[in-house]
Amino acid sequence: MNDGAKLSIGNVFSRGVSAVHSDPAVFFGIVFLFSTLPSVALGILQRNMMLALQGGASFAAAFSLIVGGVAGFALIMITQGALVRATLAASEGVRVGFGPCVATGIRYLLPLLVASILGWLAIMVGLLLIAVPGIILATMWAVVGPAMVAEDLGIVESFGRSRALTKGSRWRSLGFFVLLAIILTIVSGVAQLLGFALGQSATDPLNPPIGTIIFTAITGLITTTYLTAWIAALFIEVRSLHSGGEPDHLEEVFA
Repeated sequence: MNDGAKLSIGNVFSRGVSAVHSDPAVFFGIVFLFSTLPSVALGILQRNMMLALQGGASFAAAFSLIVGGVAGFALIMITQGALVRATLAASEGVRVGFGPCVATGIRYLLPLLVASILGWLAIMVGLLLIAVPGIILATMWAVVGPAMVAEDLGIVESFGRSRALTKGSRWRSLGFFVLLAIILTIVSGVAQLLGFALGQSATDPLNPPIGTIIFTAITGLITTTYLTAWIAALFIEVRSLHSGGEPDHLEEVFA
């Protein structure tokens, strides 16, 4: 590790924004196809199924909700893997097309899915016990996904790599995630206010107007794109600290 060097939260945000702006069609296109459209479809499905369940509908309605949720989570993993690839390429001044990024997301779908579930369960247990262990684990494993994709690591290796890379930067990583939480809270609050302004009824949240659905989808498109790019940028920054300068050619792993 580069002694004396500190993680710059500003650099993380700047690198993520620069990556998205370097090829917005790829970044927003991936999120639109694999996150925004499915989330809208899932939202409509959930709305219809919840109404059906309220009317005493069958097991099929509940099963559809579960299948839809699992499919949505899998698509999120594809989105994450694809945007990590795109962010890595952008950090090296390389433009990677839509297809190779999506192929990377599909390639790492299962390992990212398993790693996310394992990490989430461990963090939840830690938060339920005392809270502090959960926070420690969350900062320690902050870059498991990007490490897996960028360095072609297995599930266990990715957890170990993230732990090594975040050592010495966990307080600043925590600050980074606190800032992300604040940003998301503000965006969510504004989205809810505008949703009500567009006519959503507080007494009937299962039946939002089309304007609210569209606005929520657009908000999700923007936040998901930048959030995923920022987390990938966090990996690049902590890896740079440990390599003593600019990260070496991470994009070569996909050659």
